[in-house]
Amino acid sequence: MRIALDARCVDNLRPTGVENYTKLLVNNLNKFDLKNQYFFLKNKYRLPEGLWFHLYLPFWLWFNKIDIFHSPITRLPYWLPKTIKTVLTVHDLTWEYHPEYYSKTEYQVLKQKTTKDILRAQVILAISETTKSDLIKFYQLPAERIIVSPLAISPQPAQKIDLRNKFNIDYDYLLFVGTIYPRKNIEIILRALSEINNLHLILIGQAGFDKDKIIKLANDLNLSQRVHHLGYLSDPEVGALYHQALCFVFASKYEGFGLPILEAFQNKIPVIASDIPIFKEIGGGACLFFPPNDARALVNQITKLQTNFDLKTKLIAAGLKQNIKYSINNLVQQTIAAYLCE
Repeated sequence: MRIALDARCVDNLRPTGVENYTKLLVNNLNKFDLKNQYFFLKNKYRLPEGLWFHLYLPFWLWFNKIDIFHSPITRLPYWLPKTIKTVLTVHDLTWEYHPEYYSKTEYQVLKQKTTKDILRAQVILAISETTKSDLIKFYQLPAERIIVSPLAISPQPAQKIDLRNKFNIDYDYLLFVGTIYPRKNIEIILRALSEINNLHLILIGQAGFDKDKIIKLANDLNLSQRVHHLGYLSDPEVGALYHQALCFVFASKYEGFGLPILEAFQNKIPVIASDIPIFKEIGGGACLFFPPNDARALVNQITKLQTNFDLKTKLIAAGLKQNIKYSINNLVQQTIAAYLCE
């Protein structure tokens, strides 16, 4: 069969979850599947994105007799030839749980257009069992139409970086990795940090539209000297910061997955995560959990790691074991299964 994948996002110079997911598919589908022919499509003529996606792309798919079109970005063109099977990856349904995180226009687009695309797609790839459950809950999709393809991360060789010279870090710290959005719930980490002495918080990732609020709260809690936003960093730099942290803290109120948890496991540091369904699915028994609105519970979990070396060692070993479940092999094989299912 001739299978086309929208691969525009892999050229993003500052990739996040969706881009890294798409890149793994582009780099590995041909290695695992020698029977089918793959086309990884980009807007090489630099047409306006809407024109390319909704007009040029459908024509190209028809002209080149494509059998299957896979969109990894939860959007489909307005029209597609009926002969083409559509596979759509759904990463999360944040707009259904937290519409307050979006402008009125953004919410309407997600609620109407994205929902329509989910219902149109012949096969859905859900990145977690939690997302699959949400799709059934909100859209009453039949379970057999949804294939779970858990995300994975690329192995990163450990590299030693002198954090003291590179970032002037000579203190113990908690680590957060991700864009500063409201659903990331960084506020609760700050409130917990304000109750613990001699500990810092390092934030890695793009600023997002919640940064000013976080800076103001850090100032209000007298934490301005203990909270450090380092922005978007290279993979080796991120790996070094993981490796030397006391722990990774993920306090989100909602997620479709949680790749930084796998990154923390890979880098052999403990994870403290909010007790939302997806984090329990990914973390299993390898994380410490807390209710996402309970700063005192988070303080208690941090204190445990500060004082109990055996617990820290146990969590690191459990994290390495848990990480094995989320392999590139499984991700690609489940994707191929979605292409082949009737």
